[in-house]
Amino acid sequence: MQSNNPTLKEHCKAYCQTLPKAIMLAKKLHYNCLISKSNKKPKTTWNIVRTITNNRKVKNNRTTMNVKNK
Repeated sequence: MQSNNPTLKEHCKAYCQTLPKAIMLAKKLHYNCLISKSNKKPKTTWNIVRTITNNRKVKNNRTTMNVKNK
């Protein structure tokens, strides 16, 4: 959307500055709630860290290799 309306541009600029802060605060509250309700706090904390860093355990998938059709 393109507009020459200065009021709309200022509103969009303010929204773009506020939105990341609101998202960060919502994530923080969500993760704090998960930790506070958890029975195993260290494990929950590490699961959150893995989720944030996108570092999940990969199951050991077996791969096969054919050599001379065997």
